[in-house]
Amino acid sequence: MDLSRVIHAREELRFDYAPGPGTSADDVRRVQPHHLVTWRQRWYLVAWDLHREDWRTFRADRIRPRTPTGPPASPS
Repeated sequence: MDLSRVIHAREELRFDYAPGPGTSADDVRRVQPHHLVTWRQRWYLVAWDLHREDWRTFRADRIRPRTPTGPPASPS
């Protein structure tokens, strides 16, 4: 999946998020993606989490997209 395409298309993104060491798996995430950023040689997705109603960052290599991605995101 091309995360930058989803961001530019303003689509809602549905995905499973692989947990890191010492963390548990979450339910399916539903977010409105806003930016991809790089920090310390890793890519991160900055997105509005629709369930938690808050901004979140997700490591791009831990995102497992679901198909279809979701409806168009509402402008923020």
